[in-house]
Amino acid sequence: MTAQTSTINAETIARVAKEAFEASQLTSSSERVDALHAIRSELESRREAIMSANKEDLQAAQAEVDAGHMSKSLLARLDLSRGDKWNSMLQGVIDVAALPDPTGTVTYATKLDDELELYK
Repeated sequence: MTAQTSTINAETIARVAKEAFEASQLTSSSERVDALHAIRSELESRREAIMSANKEDLQAAQAEVDAGHMSKSLLARLDLSRGDKWNSMLQGVIDVAALPDPTGTVTYATKLDDELELYK
């Protein structure tokens, strides 16, 4: 993969993520919760295929470790079959679904300049 390809992919990913975020602001809280539960269910139903793809990714990553381009600790974090990583990932999706809806909530505000305020 070239640097240019990586940049194009990163830009595309960033653009799509921004579009998805903006679209998510138009959905209700219950729709977002339903979507997260659907994501969790879909992950679970495709576990075998995901674990198989993860095994291939780990083999490719091991080559990167052997070549000195990736750390062993990063390789270990990629392994979905280690310990309870898979179940923790699924639980994380449910945990996010259980969080209060932050839409419209201001957690931080500051005045940067005359007529320029920053809200988070």
